[in-house]
Amino acid sequence: MYQQQVITQLLAWIEQNLDQPLTLDDIAAKSGYSKWHLQRLFKQLTGHVLGTYAGAED
Repeated sequence: MYQQQVITQLLAWIEQNLDQPLTLDDIAAKSGYSKWHLQRLFKQLTGHVLGTYAGAED
């Protein structure tokens, strides 16, 4: 359940910051997970690819 909360909060943060250039490193730092783990978790819980969803640059 904790992971779902992290992703829910992260989704809100991404939406609030779409006007800024986001990187996977920035997003991972915000989440507290490594970018590799976060990408797998994000896909598992949302069905979306994190980089595509956030328009993130690697």
